[in-house]
Amino acid sequence: MKPLIIVVCQCEIRFGISAEISIMRARESDVREEVMRRSRNEVARWRMLRQVQRRRSRWLEGQSRRYKRIHGIRHQLAQQQRRSILFITQNL
Repeated sequence: MKPLIIVVCQCEIRFGISAEISIMRARESDVREEVMRRSRNEVARWRMLRQVQRRRSRWLEGQSRRYKRIHGIRHQLAQQQRRSILFITQNL
């Protein structure tokens, strides 16, 4: 077991005020957590779910990029048509 360590240092903060800063580090045994082990099937199922989720999000991202590109092309064509209308002259 490691002993409790207390570090006290003098430091100057803005405006020349000196303050004591104490930092306490707890013993490892005090912070120990009980970790439940997961079964291999459970871990595999979670891994597959994460993989599927990643695949779906990437697919959706790709769709979005494609849509943005298609939208840009349509917008460009509409602008081109609007500009071409300016130069149409009627023969009267």
